[in-house]
Amino acid sequence: MNAAMQNTIDKIGEYKKKLYKNQLIKGLLISTALLLGLFLLINFLEFIGRFGTYPRLILFVIYIAASAYTLAQFILKPLYYLFNTDNKLSNEEAAIQIGRYFPEIKDKLINTIQLAQVNSVDNSLLEASIAQRTEELKWIKFADAIQFRDNRKYLKFVLPPVAIALCIALALPKFYHSTERIVKFTKTFADPAPFTFYIENEKLQAYKHEDFTLHVKMQGETLPDEVFILAQGRRYKMLTEDGINYSHTFNHIQEPTPFHFEAAGYTSDSYKIDLVGRPQLLSFNVSLKYPAYLGKSPENFDNVGNLIIPEGTIVRWSFKTDAADKFEIVFDSSDVVNVDKGIFRDFNYQRKISKSTAYEIQLHNEHSENADPIHYFINVIPDRYPQITFEQMADTALYQYIGIGGTISDDYGITKLQLFYRNSNNPQFKSIQIPFNKSSLSQTFFYQLDLQELGLSRNDQLEYYLMVTDNDGVKGPKSTKTSTLRYLMPTDQEYSQDVENQVNKAENQFDELVKKSRDFKKDLNTIENELKKKKQLDFQDKKDLDRLLQKKEELNKEIQDLKNQLQELLEKQSRFEQQSPQLQQKMEMIQKMLNELMESKDSKVLEELKKMMEKSLDEKSLDQLEKFNKNQRNLDKELDRTLKLFQELQRKQKIEETSNELKELAEEQEKLSEADANPQDQEKINQKFEDIKKKLEDIENRSNELNKSFDPMDDKQSEISEDQKQAKKELSQQNKDAASKAQKNAAKKMKQMAEEMEQQMQSAEMQQAQVDLNAMREILENLIKVSHDQERIMKTFRTLSVSDPRFVQLSQEQLNIANDAKIIEDSLFTLASRVMQLEATVTKEVTAMKNHIDESVKLIRERKLPQASMRQQSSMTSMNNLALLLSDVFKQMQSQMATPGSGKGKQNGSSPGDFGKKQQMINQRMEGIGSEGKTQREISEEIAKLVNEQAKLRKELQEMQDKLNGTEVGKKLGDELKNLQKEMEKSEEDLVNKKITPELKRRQKLIETRLLEADKAIKEQELDPNRQAKTAQKIQRSTPPDLEKFKKEKEKQVELLRTTPPNYTPFYKNQTENYFKKIN
Repeated sequence: MNAAMQNTIDKIGEYKKKLYKNQLIKGLLISTALLLGLFLLINFLEFIGRFGTYPRLILFVIYIAASAYTLAQFILKPLYYLFNTDNKLSNEEAAIQIGRYFPEIKDKLINTIQLAQVNSVDNSLLEASIAQRTEELKWIKFADAIQFRDNRKYLKFVLPPVAIALCIALALPKFYHSTERIVKFTKTFADPAPFTFYIENEKLQAYKHEDFTLHVKMQGETLPDEVFILAQGRRYKMLTEDGINYSHTFNHIQEPTPFHFEAAGYTSDSYKIDLVGRPQLLSFNVSLKYPAYLGKSPENFDNVGNLIIPEGTIVRWSFKTDAADKFEIVFDSSDVVNVDKGIFRDFNYQRKISKSTAYEIQLHNEHSENADPIHYFINVIPDRYPQITFEQMADTALYQYIGIGGTISDDYGITKLQLFYRNSNNPQFKSIQIPFNKSSLSQTFFYQLDLQELGLSRNDQLEYYLMVTDNDGVKGPKSTKTSTLRYLMPTDQEYSQDVENQVNKAENQFDELVKKSRDFKKDLNTIENELKKKKQLDFQDKKDLDRLLQKKEELNKEIQDLKNQLQELLEKQSRFEQQSPQLQQKMEMIQKMLNELMESKDSKVLEELKKMMEKSLDEKSLDQLEKFNKNQRNLDKELDRTLKLFQELQRKQKIEETSNELKELAEEQEKLSEADANPQDQEKINQKFEDIKKKLEDIENRSNELNKSFDPMDDKQSEISEDQKQAKKELSQQNKDAASKAQKNAAKKMKQMAEEMEQQMQSAEMQQAQVDLNAMREILENLIKVSHDQERIMKTFRTLSVSDPRFVQLSQEQLNIANDAKIIEDSLFTLASRVMQLEATVTKEVTAMKNHIDESVKLIRERKLPQASMRQQSSMTSMNNLALLLSDVFKQMQSQMATPGSGKGKQNGSSPGDFGKKQQMINQRMEGIGSEGKTQREISEEIAKLVNEQAKLRKELQEMQDKLNGTEVGKKLGDELKNLQKEMEKSEEDLVNKKITPELKRRQKLIETRLLEADKAIKEQELDPNRQAKTAQKIQRSTPPDLEKFKKEKEKQVELLRTTPPNYTPFYKNQTENYFKKIN
């Protein structure tokens, strides 16, 4: 298609568009005229008829249908064709219409279009024809065939309805109320009344599930007396106070509610209350994630806003809301947090809470906020500082420890409890970890600080404090420190005075025990004499026996207390300086004497004797009572002897201590003479020497009380004091050379004085030892003489009849032997009060000897010669045993005299591993008894020696068993050693009765074998260093009462915590803590 033809087609298209635009204008005019006229008609009908719902519905439908048809036919259709020109009018039809307006081109235009549509292979001729025709049409504008002004003819249909509508609007506005009634055909429209209903509510909107109050004001010349509202199918009378303003409340409105008013027969228009949603908080969940150091599992709570939580807890809220578009949490009235909405309707927020805070929840939507304020409070319990209270209980007896007990507590947990200390020799504090129960929040604790391990000595000072640390995982562990306390070790003077006081206390207790033992003997004698006059016990006798038994038990208890006191004294004297082994050994021997008094079975014997007498007061029971009385005859003497030995020991110990102090002071004085000294330093030394002078005076007084000689060297004391005063004077005058000379003289004289004191004590000991040795020799000689006399009289009595004239003479000789035995007894007790080597075995043996002799005298008077002979035989056995014991002591004393000082530090008792050999030697000697033509007397002496050695071996075995207590070998051999001792006692009894039978020899051989096995086990114990370490026996000191209190409270807490759930809430945690504080 050539360009000319295309131009022709384009001009036809312009014609089409103008054609449809013209049709659209025409349609608008016609539609306006038709719809406005129909509008006025329908409104006129409603204005005149005031139809009901259904007629109004019909009118509304008619108008809507007419409007739809008119719009579709006259407006929408032209619009459609305007934008889609090819769908309705073809080019040929358009050419025909154009030809009608331009007749001169009618055929040419149609032919040209037709030719253009012909399809020919050789179309050059055709194209030439088309070109000619289009050239002729080139100057004609086809769109001019359409004229828009031709539509003015339709204005005659439009203007009248418009004019009428305007006139009605000006003249009668109520006319158009009909339109509202038609549109709102479901609504009831009342007839005009002489008054109007004016709704004062700004909006007829109510919040769902809330009350809504409708306010109406009546306006008009005439007002009704009552106003009713019709809603929800019911008729309600409205409330009024002035007859003008009325109100009605819809309770908990649930859905949109239509209503209208009635008053005086008139009905108002219909209204409707629309519902909108007020934002509401339906529920919420709080998740608490506690700080990790508390060890508490996370917790969840539903609808709990007020919280009590530990510091550092992460709180996560999940809120479920209704009709909420915006959610805010306001902390402390200022910190506003906008919470984002979750996937559904949840609002989630979390925060780490470190302080107590109030928070408010605010909900919003496009209509309103939440009705009531939502306030909560989070009470944060901060991690408090740990608390500690304590008391100190110092060991004022031995200065070995400081007992520290108290209470520690924290709200969440304790990690460390430390004791920091320093002594006067070290400026830096050192720490010690004190054990405690980490699972308990409030607990008592106790700790014993060993002062010996700290190396504290006299005149030292210890500073210490406690520090407890909690487990705060938020801000870091916090610590609470106590005030610094000071513990002063005793000064030299305080320590000496303390020891002196304890020595005096022990001596007083000794005196009291001696008095009580004498009272006990007196009461025992009285009871014995009274019972011999009776045939049976009466009530008073039983009470007397009970009282006697109680006295015996009290006596034993006081002896035990004295023994503990002496042990404490020994420890105290050895606390700061090592005592000489000889003095320590003697103190241990004194304790051993008290042990032997304690080991007596007198209380048990007395108890059995009482039961026997309650059954029958016969001769047998009286004999037992008499025997018991005789066994108690020397109890007071034993105590008195122990007291004298203790006093002498303390005197010697004080001399030794004073001598050592003099040596130390001399060295100190000598050092001061070589140093740059001042008068104050010299005055301190002078004062120390004055203290030593007081001690020397006290030693002199003690020596006089004990009838011992002691020279305090007053002249030497005066010379030393003068030298010291001179030294101080020279130092005051800055004359250092002269002061140094005087100081050196004083130091030299103090050394000389100390040496002279030692020599004086050694000389006195040697002299006393010689005196004691002579006394011992004399006692031995007298004992042997009495033994020979007793043997001679015993043999004579065996061949003598009661009617023999010699009976009276022999009886008198037996009385003389009794008197001699009493002299030996008294002499031996006097000697025992000075010689510590005389053990309790000796005194017991001499008591047994005297009892047997007295009994033999009694039997001779009663003419009971066989029984008297038996008692004489027993007395001879005791004499022989006693002679052997005294002989051993005599040899030991001679040995010590020959080598002075050789006994220092030597321990009594056997060394482990030689029991079997000793038993073997005893067995070999027993095999040789009676051979080689020995006389009867020699045989008796040999048997007595064997009995003595067997008894000594048994005693050594008992001592070894005591040492092995608490060790593995001690547990293993405990019963075995006890059985061996029982077998030895049987052998001793057979030897005393001279029953050397094959059974005795087999028993002795078995004892030897078992002792050799025990020796082997004991040697293994000694060779094993681990086992050997267990053999050391440490004095078990009793816990101080104050410290015991903390232990008991600790036990109560542990027992309570076993039954208390560990997951405390803060309230119950505080209650538990307060409870512990109260019981503490």
